[in-house]
Amino acid sequence: MKNTPYTIYLADDDEDDRQFFEDVIEDLSDEIALRIFDTGIDLLQYLRNSSVKMPDLIFLDLNMPIMDGEECLSEIRALKSSEELPVIIYSTAIDFYKAQRFRDAGANLYLKKPDKFEALKLAVANCIEHFKISGTKPGEKNNFIVQL
Repeated sequence: MKNTPYTIYLADDDEDDRQFFEDVIEDLSDEIALRIFDTGIDLLQYLRNSSVKMPDLIFLDLNMPIMDGEECLSEIRALKSSEELPVIIYSTAIDFYKAQRFRDAGANLYLKKPDKFEALKLAVANCIEHFKISGTKPGEKNNFIVQL
């Protein structure tokens, strides 16, 4: 993709989930560049490189080995260059008890991974639109958790 106006990073350890997300992005728009990381550690190493342009949005799988999404979120927020970067916790299950903790730690939204193509496409499009409208503000308490 040349001169793409919108860049998304995805950190997810599940190969099938990564491919599913990539297919959705390709179908959604050719104006979106997607960079995929197998682990939160790989994502952090990339973000710590001062020469890289920060993405417009990060989808961060919650359940990853070695460093889970919550730990990775904390590390991302500790980076000066990514304080305002929108981060979406992305998980197969919603833990309503932990949701406030994720929000307090700096997550902007908490998205339950849809298992249907069109539902994920709609969810990703809605997330992009949310940040285009609201900037990097976290979702309000009532709409922090996104489920389709």
